[in-house]
Amino acid sequence: MTRKEYERFVSERCHAYVDLNYCVIALNGEAGEVAEWHKKFNLRGNPGGKLSHQDLLREIGDVLFYLTRLAQVNGWSLSDVMDENQAKLLERQRDFHVPLEGQPA
Repeated sequence: MTRKEYERFVSERCHAYVDLNYCVIALNGEAGEVAEWHKKFNLRGNPGGKLSHQDLLREIGDVLFYLTRLAQVNGWSLSDVMDENQAKLLERQRDFHVPLEGQPA
């Protein structure tokens, strides 16, 4: 599935999630579930062998869903978010004189 296909799926099938407050809170909750998975799987040694990487994949998918809805509610595409994030990270690298990967220091 492409980014555009996913965005279309989310906007067409999941339009009930349009409240900005709900999207922000839900995104935070799902990110917390990713952290919880990491804690249990990597820091506690996956007690009982109950967790799998498939579980993590699903939790990351939930983060992507709410991130996509949050962007859409604000009138942005994921490309807008990615472009802005890339620009911010490149600016940060320049400000702190951090070389880009593959470039000499």
